[in-house]
Amino acid sequence: MEPYKNFFRHWGNVHNITTKVMKLFPEDKKDFKPAEPMMTAMELMKHIATVEKTFLESCKKGSIEYDDFGKYGKIDFDDLKSLIDYFEKTHKEVDAYYSQVGDKGMEKIIKTPWGDSPAFHQLSGAYDHEWHHRGQLYVYSRLLGIEPPFVFDYPQ
Repeated sequence: MEPYKNFFRHWGNVHNITTKVMKLFPEDKKDFKPAEPMMTAMELMKHIATVEKTFLESCKKGSIEYDDFGKYGKIDFDDLKSLIDYFEKTHKEVDAYYSQVGDKGMEKIIKTPWGDSPAFHQLSGAYDHEWHHRGQLYVYSRLLGIEPPFVFDYPQ
């Protein structure tokens, strides 16, 4: 039995919709933000991608420090296509990590500044984080007159 398998399949569906939303933004709108001091669309997308990468790396090494967010949060490109490619690549790394460690690996304890917790908590935190900020991208897109995909546009 693999109790986490359905979670990772579901996260893949969520990730695909987040990617669809990101792809809707034209390059000339990547610096849009509804108000100060909010992040631009591009900054928000980078934030989603780099937090996922940071939590994945914490699972691999068994710990996370606040500095890791800066370490894995450095993205040198500034075009949407490269960012989306990075986001998709990172999520494939998450899937590969789960395939490698399986359910047993999800129970591995990760040392964190906010208390030790299983690897699954790190990755499910990245999932929650993605949902939260995807909601912001929906608002940004609607303010720009761009219709986002249905929130549950999962494959049949």
